[in-house]
Amino acid sequence: MEKVGTTKVGTREEILAKMKEKYVSNAKILAFYNSVLDMIIEDTDLMVIPVEDRQFHRGHAVFDTARVENGQIVALDVHMARFQRSAKLAQIEPPMPFPEIQKKIVDTIHFAYKKAGSSKDKILHVRYWLSKGIGGGFSIAEATSTPTLYCSVFEVGSAITSPSNPGVKEFTIWEYPAKTGILANAKTNNYLINALVATRTKELGGYQGVQVNPEGYITECAVANIAFVWDNDEFVVPNWENILRGTTADILIQLIQEKIVPTGLVKNVVFRNIRPEEVYQKAKEMLVIGYDNITPIIEYDGRKIGNGAKGAVCEKLQELTREYCKVKGIPLDDLTN
Repeated sequence: MEKVGTTKVGTREEILAKMKEKYVSNAKILAFYNSVLDMIIEDTDLMVIPVEDRQFHRGHAVFDTARVENGQIVALDVHMARFQRSAKLAQIEPPMPFPEIQKKIVDTIHFAYKKAGSSKDKILHVRYWLSKGIGGGFSIAEATSTPTLYCSVFEVGSAITSPSNPGVKEFTIWEYPAKTGILANAKTNNYLINALVATRTKELGGYQGVQVNPEGYITECAVANIAFVWDNDEFVVPNWENILRGTTADILIQLIQEKIVPTGLVKNVVFRNIRPEEVYQKAKEMLVIGYDNITPIIEYDGRKIGNGAKGAVCEKLQELTREYCKVKGIPLDDLTN
């Protein structure tokens, strides 16, 4: 093996062998789509993107997610609508029309589902990225780059968002300012602030961390929306301005207005600015909303929320979400090859 100074220069065979040895993923990745090749890749050693791809060296990319549960792709249409909005804000022209993009994503999910044994007991998570693409070397702006689409499907176990989860602790993270403008309203690859917020709250013993804007108003968690049930039975959500509008939150608000408000369990849905101090005084429930599910927060900044247990509104929303996912998904068993 050739060396330059103390550093080895590997052959193709040596590099592939070393990758297999060193690149051990905690995620059980079942399938990966690459639009440059226009192929679904099963071999994890080949699930790579070029270093020249602009999502790698400039962060010029957007992404979105989906989930497979009970043999169905859950709410893919609303995720795809946000994916398209994000791409427009990021000025990324897709490599193919969006209906075709959705078909490629569904094909990749279908392949992964069959590889997982077509089991309705397994939960699969899906992530897909649209990048400004390859071309122009490493310049800051290059009109001739070719946009790229990637999609990854991986298997997960039971998540912390499971209805059986009794609740989590959460903390306001003041050290890192919440994102604003396009970085707040498009789901881009720029997740530095999100990662720092999540890391800090884990150090404190929390779940995701609660972000605040420069005016001191609550915005969202690291990778999810947040909402509250006030002591007057209002369901309170931070104003959407400078917040990534969550697909799960949109669905839940509709379900609350249609299914819960008529029962009197919740009076109405209110969008407003919220300070942490108000939460300490008024919140009888506090919810993390994301990943097509709801997680109760039972302690916030060292203070008990409500009676310190999952509340009635959270319980009802989890039930309604499970029902929604069963009837609003794309049944994978009905798809043909």
